[in-house]
Amino acid sequence: MLTLVSLHSIGFIAYYLGTHQHDKITSWATRGNGCAILAGLVAWISGLIIWITSLSLFRRRCYEFFFGAHHLYIVFALFWLYHVVWTYRYFVIPLLFFFVDRLLRMFQSKQLVDVLSARVLESGAVELKLARNNQDGFVFHALTTWCIQIPSISKLQWHFFSATSTPGQGDRELSIVIKPLGAWTRKLHNQVKSSIESMRGSSSCPFSFKARVEGPYGDESDFYLKYETLVLVSGGIGVTPILAILQDILHRHKRADGQFMHLPTSIEVYHLVRTTEELCVLNNIDPNHIFPNYEKLGLNIRVHAYVTSKQIDATLANKGESNAALDLTEWDGANWNSTIRTISPTAYTKPQGISSFAAIGDTKWIASITILSILGYFVLSGLSYLYIVKTTNGPFPNYSRAHMVVGCMLLGILLFGGGVLMIWSYYTKRLTQAKESYLDQTKGNNSRNSSPNVYLGQLELYDQEANVDSTRRSPWNGDLHLSCRPNWEEIFDDLSNKYKGQNVGVLVSGTQNMQEDVARQCHRHSTFLLPIDATTVAFDYHSVSFQF
Repeated sequence: MLTLVSLHSIGFIAYYLGTHQHDKITSWATRGNGCAILAGLVAWISGLIIWITSLSLFRRRCYEFFFGAHHLYIVFALFWLYHVVWTYRYFVIPLLFFFVDRLLRMFQSKQLVDVLSARVLESGAVELKLARNNQDGFVFHALTTWCIQIPSISKLQWHFFSATSTPGQGDRELSIVIKPLGAWTRKLHNQVKSSIESMRGSSSCPFSFKARVEGPYGDESDFYLKYETLVLVSGGIGVTPILAILQDILHRHKRADGQFMHLPTSIEVYHLVRTTEELCVLNNIDPNHIFPNYEKLGLNIRVHAYVTSKQIDATLANKGESNAALDLTEWDGANWNSTIRTISPTAYTKPQGISSFAAIGDTKWIASITILSILGYFVLSGLSYLYIVKTTNGPFPNYSRAHMVVGCMLLGILLFGGGVLMIWSYYTKRLTQAKESYLDQTKGNNSRNSSPNVYLGQLELYDQEANVDSTRRSPWNGDLHLSCRPNWEEIFDDLSNKYKGQNVGVLVSGTQNMQEDVARQCHRHSTFLLPIDATTVAFDYHSVSFQF
């Protein structure tokens, strides 16, 4: 679209310059539905700034600048209307959808969510656990992402993260692992780490901070469940969605309790990291805690870990040659895991969980808000035309008409859609209170008079010092490869022979080069167009990396 707009703008600028009509380029004047040239120029320039700052060069290296510049979409839309207001009828419905989504996001994020715990892992990554409500009203999936703002770090910046937890866990926590790569994530890491240091030897209250959360976003299907065999590939912190998938499958097998369900039974995990310390994110999940004896009950999970760094610690160097595969369950060495769990200042009340007023919430309420917002716009637009435009003597300029269109959209959403949202909020609050009252009655007086741990049973403060004498054995069955990278061609040759006659799902969460390498091997080793028989195999490639 911006290419066509640029060609349009450059063409008219060249035309006006060639015909010596320079004054029109800077003219705000309009006649009837005529175009305001300068307004179009401002819209075009703001659109170019948005597009340029959206490129990977700016987006990844200067996120703050990209985030701020992207708000120029307001200038772009408004000055577009100033320029050619008559075109609003072609995109008014998408704009209404956009503003309804913004209303829901604003309503959801105004609620501060308690960060139940913060933990610094061995690699330096930070694990946050945010409070969830048991009656939050929506179901999220393993591959969804969440948009998070922590006001104590920045009141403007929002960042997307994949969750390592799944709804099947049935707890009140949303677990997110964050690697300190940018300025915002490093500030978070330093804040948690400094709090850990300040708490050593102190009996004072632990630090606490809250977050604003929007979401969930992303894939709303569990498509990976349709495959009998899965190949999961991850690199670095990209293992977080892979962990969510593994936990989801483990919980589903546990709930099946031996009954036949169409679930994956063979899973091959390939995880690449630079240093051995980064394996702590993968080892943070113990499959035997979720589903004891899962291998004896028909679920086979093999993890193939690759440490690409040439520098290996002395403990691992004694195991033999650096490129020899080690048993992942026998991998040992020094363990450093400094942990702090935090209790909110409102520890004597139930922790505030993530709001359920999201676009993925109750379908009936979302549909009602959307439909009434659209109807509200058309009602107000018709009334404003009858009582404002028709009663105005003389021409009605583009600017006034644009303000009328924007005003009708905002008022239609706030008055009509916002009214339904208020009713939804009141209904949800009453329903939650009724459920909690019923639970209190069933538990008896002991639950009412107990300590704050009724709600915060896992939120005990502790600080685990570095323990160099403990062992770090991986809970996953598999092998560990040191100072090397996977040979994808050999790996897929082995997979093709091992899983003949199957349709294998391949999910990749990693760098662009990793995705391209794996996708290339999936294409080379797959049989297309022809039915799969006992001698062939098909690899279905899926990218689950969050691209921003």
